[in-house]
Amino acid sequence: MFVIVVGCAHDSTPTPNAASTEVVHETAVGAYLENPMPYYFGLDECEFSGPVSKDLRPTAPGTISARCKERISFLWNAVPATSIRINGAATIRMPSNGLNYIYTVRYMAGAERLEGRGVITWAIVPSCNSLADLHKFNNATFIVPKAVGSCTLQARDSEGRSADLTITIE
Repeated sequence: MFVIVVGCAHDSTPTPNAASTEVVHETAVGAYLENPMPYYFGLDECEFSGPVSKDLRPTAPGTISARCKERISFLWNAVPATSIRINGAATIRMPSNGLNYIYTVRYMAGAERLEGRGVITWAIVPSCNSLADLHKFNNATFIVPKAVGSCTLQARDSEGRSADLTITIE
């Protein structure tokens, strides 16, 4: 998997309600591109060039550019991801109201965090079935604790990288 650096830029003509600062983001090759302006328009409204698939996933290292409506453009620099990490609380409490805890995956290049939404397979080890329920939602998962104990959450991406997180349920 690779990572993408995202930059936001404008033509010299001002655009109403458009962001005026340049921001650089990194995201993983093989993961879906993150939209730097999701409330303004969808990436499906943009024209792309560079190593990107039709479903908006980088396919190789390199620069990807998008030209979007109102002369807004974005740049992503794709680089390899080296690992994934599970992001979420390592200690959760047994709530009486069934409160859920959300977990997501972060792509990493060494110690640097990358952006991108991956295709993630979630699981809990079989011994956890009596301690917690797992509810998958897109690229995230929710844990609903049922009993006090220790449970291991597992994540695997489409490139075969995996991560475990041991969760203490109090």
